[in-house]
Amino acid sequence: MGGIKEPTFKINPRFRLTTKHLSVVWHRVDKFTLECEAALTIPDRFVYQDKNSVELQVQYHDDILDMIYHGSTDFENRKIQKWLRELMSETILRIAKVVLPGRVKYWENIKGPHGSGVTVKRLRKNVLGYCTFNNHIAL
Repeated sequence: MGGIKEPTFKINPRFRLTTKHLSVVWHRVDKFTLECEAALTIPDRFVYQDKNSVELQVQYHDDILDMIYHGSTDFENRKIQKWLRELMSETILRIAKVVLPGRVKYWENIKGPHGSGVTVKRLRKNVLGYCTFNNHIAL
C-alpha cells in the first residue's frame, strides 16, 4: 500500500489559530482583487499561483497571518496544502526565534540554571527541544 500519508487536517477557511504571538485571519475576495493585490510586491507577502491565476495570497504583519483567497480556490489541492504548511511552519519558526529565547531567559532568572544559551532551530520530527550536558537548550 505505501503511498503518501494524508495530513490529519486541511488548512482552509475553517482552520482557526489564535495565540498571543500568531493569529490566522481569513479574507475572501473576488478573483480580480486577488490578482491585482498579488501584483504588488510587499515585504512578508507570499503568493501562490498555478499556471493560470493567483489562488492564494498570505501576508504576515503585527502577529497576524492574513490568508486572502477567492471563492474558487481549491483547498483540496495537494500543492496548495503543501505550500500553506511550509509557509506556516516557516512563520512559526520565525516567531519562535524571537519569542522563545526571551521566555527561556525569563525562566532561567526564576529557576537559576546558568547554561550556555538557547538556539531555536528546526529539529527532528516529533522533537520539540533538548538540553545538552552543558545546559545549552535547543528548541
